[in-house]
Amino acid sequence: MFDFDDAKRPSRLSRLLRRKLPLWLTFVIVLLVTVFFAVEHASFNAAEQRYKALTGELQAQQASLQAHDADSRRRTAEETDMLFGTALGWAVRSAMLRKNLDEIDQYVSALARDPRIQLVLVADRNGKVLLSSDRRLQGGRLSAHLPTVLLNVDEVTVESADAARRHLVVPVQGLTTRLGTVVVRYAAP
Repeated sequence: MFDFDDAKRPSRLSRLLRRKLPLWLTFVIVLLVTVFFAVEHASFNAAEQRYKALTGELQAQQASLQAHDADSRRRTAEETDMLFGTALGWAVRSAMLRKNLDEIDQYVSALARDPRIQLVLVADRNGKVLLSSDRRLQGGRLSAHLPTVLLNVDEVTVESADAARRHLVVPVQGLTTRLGTVVVRYAAP
């Protein structure tokens, strides 16, 4: 039940009071401990804010670098495609001047074997499809399948058909007149 020994044992507070510790000193100690924890909490919050700011800056830099990298890869791919188109244009020009459609058909067939290439066609200067990797298009009009603007392109260009496809347009120039146009539709890199 009630233990008399516990009643005789003084509590901590009574021991503190017996030592004659002034009340203001106790208040100062409590105040110092409170200030210490408040300063530590503020310091922690400031460090956390700096961490968040640095993380945000790093994420922004990473996004900028990724965008720059993607743009650089796109430009490099486009320049490579245009270089390929120039070489293809010269090869087709040579065969067209000799009226050798079989040689051009071999180029078209070889290009069509690449899984990234969806369509290759060669049209004359009037827009009639002479050769195509899709044989159903041969003899038809280019304008029925692709924009007629492609017939008026004066230099090798890469045009986006949509987000997933591109057109490499290669004008084929003869000595004095335009002989035709080569169009290669392929998956965007």
